[in-house]
Amino acid sequence: MYSLKDIMKQIRKERGIQAKQMATSLGISPAYLVLIEKGERAVPLDFFKKVNDLCALTHQELTELSEAINIHPLNDKNTRQRARITAVMQEVLKIANGIFARLMSKLEFDYESQNKLQSLIEMLQNLKDRIFNNTENELENRLI
Repeated sequence: MYSLKDIMKQIRKERGIQAKQMATSLGISPAYLVLIEKGERAVPLDFFKKVNDLCALTHQELTELSEAINIHPLNDKNTRQRARITAVMQEVLKIANGIFARLMSKLEFDYESQNKLQSLIEMLQNLKDRIFNNTENELENRLI
């Protein structure tokens, strides 16, 4: 079985369609198409139909594309939710680290306050890591 990226590349190649042309025809940006193919974005619900309408897929291509979409890493609601939570946690950590750096450079905290701030940042990092690791483990289990 081939990856979604490999299948889409082959379909484009056989029909002489550039990725940018396909993305435009599918109503998405070229960058978003690349992210879908790499497994970093969920496959839109109408993706399969639009690709078929655009490329007049053979029975074998329909089957391969369908299988690739069904095992697509982010084509699962819980995985998508964890990916969104991970992204939010990364932003929260970035903000928390920025606040910590600014506070430390402008104010003199006592040792206990510094430790509490550092502990908070470490807790956020650990939470983000646990969410990310659970998502990665689930993806590996689904693809095996």
